[in-house]
Amino acid sequence: MQLSAVLITVLSFTATALPTSSPATVERRDYTFWSTVSDEGFYAAASPPDYYEDQILQFQPSGAKGTASLVAKFPAGFAISQSGAAAIDIYTRTSGGLGTKIGTAGPLPVSGGKITTAVNTVIANFAATSDLVFEFRIASETENGSLQFFETADAGFFVRTETA
Repeated sequence: MQLSAVLITVLSFTATALPTSSPATVERRDYTFWSTVSDEGFYAAASPPDYYEDQILQFQPSGAKGTASLVAKFPAGFAISQSGAAAIDIYTRTSGGLGTKIGTAGPLPVSGGKITTAVNTVIANFAATSDLVFEFRIASETENGSLQFFETADAGFFVRTETA
């Protein structure tokens, strides 16, 4: 009997001394998505070696501070025209012209003129400023390609900033 009481006391003490597991802390962030102030029609095409039509998009995330991200965001079922080598290289744009390459997007998952699988991809992170300009260019220097769509509040390229 005494052995049972001692074992129960020891086991209960051991159980209370063990570290408790708590659920993993998940950091929740709220974001603001800024649409382009440029025309909502997006068109980039290439027919190398002579013809390239790049798309320039300007964003003005007023009051944004800290880190911003350029995001490609397209819901499944969104109408889009994509053909050939449709990967897009993205560059910063400066007053002097084409700046630094910051990333590549695509080709997007398209079938029958619609996005087949939702896309929500960060292309690049950078310091937030009140005026951001990017140039989108078909990545291939040897194959024809194009990407065309009309941006909406839910689909297109966006600048994402943390909400204060």
